Amino acid sequence: MKSDIELYVSEEDLIGNIQKDFSFYYPYLRLQFFKNPHGEKEASLKKELLPAYLPVSEIALFHKAGRINISPYRKATEMENDFYFKLGLNVQVFRKANNIWLETTKTDDLTLKAQNEIGKISCQTVPAEAAMEFDLQDVE
Repeated sequence: MKSDIELYVSEEDLIGNIQKDFSFYYPYLRLQFFKNPHGEKEASLKKELLPAYLPVSEIALFHKAGRINISPYRKATEMENDFYFKLGLNVQVFRKANNIWLETTKTDDLTLKAQNEIGKISCQTVPAEAAMEFDLQDVE
């Protein structure tokens, strides 16, 4: 069995560093930090999005360091809950969908690996020769 993947988060960390570390493992996912928590299956308010330059010490409810398990088998909702209950940080997972980032509110019960794969598939482009097979101008 593979060992768990963990992010170590300290009060000195910047939000952007945590985001970068998470994206190393999941390039089609993004962690966003918010001023207030969101409910289950609820979206976070865009106006409460926190900038990447903020240190954890300025936003965390608890002033302590900790490890967050971000292993592929973990559900997005489990990891989000860990950030909140262990460190007092309000995070939301976003998934890449072509050229936009979507909150995973409806799919938080999927694993991080599954979320990342969905993002990867959504970003794959159709080869030019395959696209040419579907010339809609020829349809009557």
